Formats: sequence, C-alpha cells, structure tokens
Amino acid sequence: MIEILIGGQRVYAGDGVGMNLSKSIFDLLEPDKRKSDFSKTVEIQGTSEADKVFKALYNVNFNISGVAFDPSKRKEAQIYIDTLLVLNGYCQLTDITILNEHSHSYSVVFYGQNADIFKSLEDKKLSDLDFSDLDHAWTRTNIEASWTTAAGEGYVYPFVNYGYVDVGGFTLQVEDVRPWLYMKEIWDRIFDEAG
Repeated sequence: MIEILIGGQRVYAGDGVGMNLSKSIFDLLEPDKRKSDFSKTVEIQGTSEADKVFKALYNVNFNISGVAFDPSKRKEAQIYIDTLLVLNGYCQLTDITILNEHSHSYSVVFYGQNADIFKSLEDKKLSDLDFSDLDHAWTRTNIEASWTTAAGEGYVYPFVNYGYVDVGGFTLQVEDVRPWLYMKEIWDRIFDEAG
C-alpha cells in the first residue's frame, strides 16, 4: 500500500498510483555532487481529501475559464510504501488535468530532502553565519577556560607555534595564541542556517 502525505495531510492511500522513485548513491567526500532522490511525475486523482489539500497549499482554483494554481510553491511531502518511509522531502505541483466535468488529477513531482539542503546553501558563505554568541575578551582566563569546554563545541585556543616563540624556553603569552573554531561547531551552524 502506498500513502502520500503533502503538508502533513494525506492526499492518497491505496495501491493504484504508478510511481517510480529514483534513488541516488553518492560519495560522502563530494556532497556537492550528490543528486536528490526524486520521482517522475505522479498523477494523484482529485478526491475530496486531495482537493482540500491542494486548494489550501497550492491556491488551486477551478473556475469557468479553467484551472489556476501557484506552481512556485513547494510543500513538505512524505511517501510511505507498506508503512516504510521511502521519500522525505518536498513536492511541487506541476499541472492539473481535467479528465471530464466530474474528474481531474494533479501532476506532482517529489524531491528528496537532501536536494533542498544543498539548494538552500548554494550561494551561502561562511561569513554569512552568525558567530556573535562566541564573542569574548582576549584574556588569559578565557584562553584557559577554552581548554576545558566540551570538544566540538564553540572555540578553543590550541597550542600552536606560529614561528615566533622559542620552543625551548616556551612561556605562553596572550598574544601568542589565536582562537580556533571546531569543525563540528561550523558544521552544526551550516545546517541550522539551512533549516
């Protein structure tokens, strides 16, 4: 059995929808080359429950001159097959076909969530992220405190010889160290920014 939810509301439940999902295999080292899971166009019969959802979410309006809707809207969507989630992402309404005066269908395309993440990040730079909550005074107390915070969170002042301290007679001065951000801190903020 196939169940399709759009905007958290069921638009289809049954066995009659012909649906091909393309699943992608990807290289973790090259996330920018990752392709999204997607479907070819899926036809959803215009039932009363489907009509309510599409009218509310896509501004569908049936009138004397035809049908109108907003094709630019994307809504969260899930596809379940035999209660197993096979696609979690969003869908786009691409067309409405009037079959006869009492029957119509909605043409939608489903996209996996990972495409949405990379699409929302495509033009962003690290400088767009907000790190103001990590602002602090450049003092010995704050430097030493950074050594005891949880690894992966916030910042740390590591022991790095930048080439202007004699290692043999090393005495740590405030001016000799610089704050570093943990990669996990940056990674988490990137995904928070993407929502």
